Parts: sequence; structure tokens; C-alpha cells
Amino acid sequence: MFLIYTHKITNRLDFILDFVFAKNFGLDYRITTLRDEFCNYNGPKLNYSLEIFDDIINIKPKLLLLQEDITPQHIDVEEHNDTAILFPVERGALPFDIFSASFYLITRYEEYISSKLDRFGRFDPRNSIAWKKGFLTEPVVNIWISWLKDIISKTYPELTLVEPKYKFVPSIDIDNAYAYVNKGFFRQVGGLAKSFFRADFKDFSNRLKVYLGSQKDPYDTYDILDQIHTKYGLTPYYFFLLANYGGHDKSVPYNNKEFQELIQNRAQNHIVGIHPSFSSFVDFSVLQHEVSVMSEIIGKSVENSRFHFVKFSLPSSYENLLNLGIQNDFSMGYPSRIGFRTGYAGDVNFFNLKTNKVTPLVVHPFHVMDAALNLYMKLSPDEAVTQTRSLINKVKDVNGTFTLLWHNESLSGCASWQGWEHVYEQIVRHAVE
Repeated sequence: MFLIYTHKITNRLDFILDFVFAKNFGLDYRITTLRDEFCNYNGPKLNYSLEIFDDIINIKPKLLLLQEDITPQHIDVEEHNDTAILFPVERGALPFDIFSASFYLITRYEEYISSKLDRFGRFDPRNSIAWKKGFLTEPVVNIWISWLKDIISKTYPELTLVEPKYKFVPSIDIDNAYAYVNKGFFRQVGGLAKSFFRADFKDFSNRLKVYLGSQKDPYDTYDILDQIHTKYGLTPYYFFLLANYGGHDKSVPYNNKEFQELIQNRAQNHIVGIHPSFSSFVDFSVLQHEVSVMSEIIGKSVENSRFHFVKFSLPSSYENLLNLGIQNDFSMGYPSRIGFRTGYAGDVNFFNLKTNKVTPLVVHPFHVMDAALNLYMKLSPDEAVTQTRSLINKVKDVNGTFTLLWHNESLSGCASWQGWEHVYEQIVRHAVE
């Protein structure tokens, strides 16, 4: 039994110690506030208090984990072993409060207090401490945990700590299952007319060929995706948008028979989840309806979700998912930049800072999205592959989990995706090597 001494036990401290010692180290541990018990204990132990003890591991705390409210934090960022550290301290086995620093990042504390949003009402990565201090593309929490692991192993070599294993999780968002077909008569005729009147005769010709059955719909890349995933032995997640048409939701009507058959087909050999619409962000009843429709289509409860446009707000969006029985969310990443939004390459249970309680919802951060590479960062296909490979290598170095977000249309070669047809497989190949 690993014993940890502290002045006060809080839900925040409980959560982060469980995250580090149980999840990452596989250790049985216990927390005590009794000084004499701690001093008399002859087994492996760690002190997380303002006191300093000789010949044991001391981690000096800041106040964050002792608090229960959400207040702006003054955070100094320094560097240790060429890696950024938060909440630096003067004494201890590490030059910073690793528990407060990890808690601050993985709970997304700063997103509860920031009012600076992008044009879609999302938290802007450029307002994050990771972006401002230049460590967004570093899995700093994994690195910090590896430091503490080394210290514990050297101090108590009799302990057996679990070794993490690198994982790769591919995921596909289906915002628009088809480019031309299965959208209803008026939308299809309207698209044809629009192409004609703007003199886009290539699009007009392609639409006609698809409508007449002589050419495959360009967004119907599902066979290609199947070939790639089968080739590399992968089981991807698919997230389907089932929204009413309008605004930022341009999906195929969810009552379309062929669209439903596509979803059912994916659900047979893959993991299917809901892609809550942009509209559902402001109306819980819309989200509830979409989850219900998905459940009817696949014939079972919906367990996985990723918000369309990666638009969500903490803690309300996650509270809504919990109310609907969703078990896993894959929205925690940035739509405009690649990197580690939580500072961690791996999953973590959602800790609601508003209620100061851990929840059963498991958050699976993604680290690279195709739209971020192409539409926001304006990278060429070769540059996108190079930068993504670099990020993958960093995840492999810490034996973390790398999650990739792609779209079916990104393999189509259409419009802004011209030249990107093979990027996905190039990234996948490197991720599984």
C-alpha cells in the first residue's frame, strides 16, 4: 500500500491522485491526514503537504486542490528538463506542484473562466496557456507523470508500476454522408441549378453523372476507408450527424433509407456514435431527439458522442451528455490547431468543476483534425503529414494514446481537398508502425 500524507482531503485531490496513482501507475494507495500515522508507516509513501520530511518523496502543494470554487489563477510557467511546468515551487522532489498542474490542464479549468471565444462560440486555443506559453504540441502531463514515476521507482524499487502502452484511435466524422445524392428532390435540383448559373460546369457535369448513376458520389469514400482500416487492422469510430437541415447543419436527412442503411452497415463492424448538431448546443430537446433517432437506427443505446463543429461548453454540454446516458465523448480537441488540449495523450473521466465531482463520462481527446491542418493552418498535404507524424512520435515517446479525427469528404479530392486523397493513409501508416 502506498501512503500519501496531506493536510486536507478534497474531491479535487482525490480525483487527481486516482488519475496519477491508480490509472497511470496501477498502485493501491491511501490518503491520510494523520501526521503520526504517516511518520510511523514503514512502507512506500509520499508527502503532499507544506511540511518537509527527510528521506521520502516530498511534493510541495499550491492551493488549487484545496479550493472548491472556480477563480482566475495566477500561473507561472517555467521550464524543467526542456519541458514547460506549471505551479513552480521552491522545494520538493519536483520543482512544481505536479498534481495541481495536471489537474488544471486535464479538467480544462481555464475554459470555465474564459469569456474569449471564436466566431462560432468555441474556446479559442490561442487563449489557452498552452498556446501562449508554447507547449500545445507537447503531451506535458504524460511527461510530468513519467518524471514522478522515475522518482518513485528509484526511491521504492520494490514497487511494480504499470507500463503504459501506445494506442492509436482513428475516428471519422460524417457531417455530410453524400455530396449530391440522398438529399431530397429540391436540394438536389437546387444544387444542379446553382452549379449551372454560376457557370461551374465541372460540378454540373459531376452532379448529372452521379444522379444518372454513371459516377459514384464523391463523398462516398466508405469502401476506401474500409480498405485502409482492414489493411492496418483497425476498428474506427464513426460519428454521424443526424440534424434537421439549416445553419451549420447540412447533413443528409436522417429519415433517408440509404443513409440509415449506411449507418447500420457501419455499426456492424465499427463503433458508431452520435455527432450532435450545431443546433443542439442551444436546445437540449434537439440533442435528445438526435440521440433517440440514432438509437432507433442502430437498434441499441448510444454510448459515444462528438459534437459537430467541436462546439461545446463546460460543464453544460457534458452534463447534457450524461443526462442522456452517453458514456464516452470525443470532442476534446481544437478544430483550428493540432495538439493536446488537455495536455494529456489519453482518456480521463470528466471532473465537473462546477459541482467538484468526478463523473462516469470518459473524455477521449483528439489531437489532429483534417480541417485544422488544411482549412485553418493552411498546410500542404506533405506539410500536414510531416507535422502529424511529429505529433505521433511525441505520443509514442510517452506511450500515450493518439486519436485522429478525419472526415469522409477529406478523401474525395473535391474542392479544398484536392491532393489530400492519400494523406489519411499516410498518417495511419505511421501511427500503426
